Amino acid sequence: SSELSKTMPLFVGTGCDGEKVSEIVAELKKRMKLRGDTGQINRTEEALQEIKNLRAEMSEMKTNMERIMVHLNVPTNLEIQR
Repeated sequence: SSELSKTMPLFVGTGCDGEKVSEIVAELKKRMKLRGDTGQINRTEEALQEIKNLRAEMSEMKTNMERIMVHLNVPTNLEIQR
């Protein structure tokens, strides 16, 4: 909740109280920046988690593929090159 509204209602007459209007504008810009920064941090953290999940999934798929190849006696790349 806003510190501004605790000491005085948020209507500032006709908007001619330049100091109060500037204070409100500054407060709103500060909140917008905080939300933007926080939102960007959250999106970055979500992307990082998705990358970690994909890496784990790829590792599991690689292990499964290697097991299938061994089971079916499929030569590996190293064996083919020899």
